[in-house]
Amino acid sequence: LLAVLQKRYNTRLNRKDVYVNVVSGLSLGEKGFGRNRQASDLDLSVAVSLVSSLTDIPVRSDTAFVGEVGLLGELRQVSGIEKRVKEAQRLGFSRIITPANN
Repeated sequence: LLAVLQKRYNTRLNRKDVYVNVVSGLSLGEKGFGRNRQASDLDLSVAVSLVSSLTDIPVRSDTAFVGEVGLLGELRQVSGIEKRVKEAQRLGFSRIITPANN
């Protein structure tokens, strides 16, 4: 993600120390999506968080992001989007940003 943000969006992250902390941990074996599921649908959330931190522009607290960021910077659709949107709404998010092709 750092390389994509640097190359495609000129974010200048190569001179920064980056630490990402996932609250309550991260489970890649989410029920209903198979044991070998990737965490790539978190790409957009992590990328937005990094840019927010770099630019000092906060992300609205009512907004959730779901999407995979490809190597060329494109947003890719993710599986099970309906379930993810419902869960985000259940958790109190009123804005859910997803790739356009989802």
